Amino acid sequence: MAKPTIRFDLISLRLFLSVLEESSFTRAATREHITAPAVSKRISELEAQLGVQLFERHSSGVRPTAAGRALEVDARSMFATLDRMQTLAGDYASGERGEVRLYANASSIVDTLPDEMRRFSRRHPHIQIRLDEGRSTEVVDAVTSGRADIGIFVPNIPAPELETAPYRKVALVLITPVDHPLAAHGSAVFAEAAAYDFVGLSDASSIGMRIKSAAANAGIHSHTAIQVTTFEAMRRMVQAGMGIGILPESCAAPYAQGLGLCCIPLTDDWASYHLSLCVRHADTLPTATRLLFHFLSEQAADH
Repeated sequence: MAKPTIRFDLISLRLFLSVLEESSFTRAATREHITAPAVSKRISELEAQLGVQLFERHSSGVRPTAAGRALEVDARSMFATLDRMQTLAGDYASGERGEVRLYANASSIVDTLPDEMRRFSRRHPHIQIRLDEGRSTEVVDAVTSGRADIGIFVPNIPAPELETAPYRKVALVLITPVDHPLAAHGSAVFAEAAAYDFVGLSDASSIGMRIKSAAANAGIHSHTAIQVTTFEAMRRMVQAGMGIGILPESCAAPYAQGLGLCCIPLTDDWASYHLSLCVRHADTLPTATRLLFHFLSEQAADH
């Protein structure tokens, strides 16, 4: 007997991905602007059609089953193909219209990226950019899985499935209150600073991992008085006297005077590094994505 043909409903598949990403029928419904019962009904119908359970329901939300994870891969691939078809058709019809999903780490967003986005948007007013911020590991995961088109990340994070290009240089500085003993120094090495309490970034952040690795390699022990997850929180904790910190210069210098902080350049080799751009396949990018990728690459070369 011939196996019955399954006709996939794109709306149900889109809802399936929303539930998977939100881990909740309710949050997926809010995101897609429909009711939670309607989402649940669509997913139940999809499960019945496929003859498998796609989610495990729990009191705290939902998790995909093995079948759900398998469907996710094909669903994302299918929507990526459809998006490329739509972009291609739009390019032929109107020149250069489209949406680019850019995922960047925090240091790039507070540095030169805003000005670059402004210049790009003036040059290509019909291309919409959706910008998300995350850690470098999250950036790589998003681009690899197809949830983002272009990423900006610290290249010490492995990205074996992606193509990369140089972006911007980052210089780390020590930030201290103005009355701190190190504030009068024109520059410093990490070993000098290690004698004082630190306000630390999460060990999962690229800067946190870089500092931890550098300390381990040099046999230096430093004490973290408090750990934070954002650059703003670090600046405020240093201002409050909780310790000293390490941030990209572009994330510290503009705020130093207003917060009563000093920025002291670090001369250690590891305190200067480059960010990278990443995409899945540079030679098959949709037009809008390719334009932004080349624009950012050119800005990096000019810089």
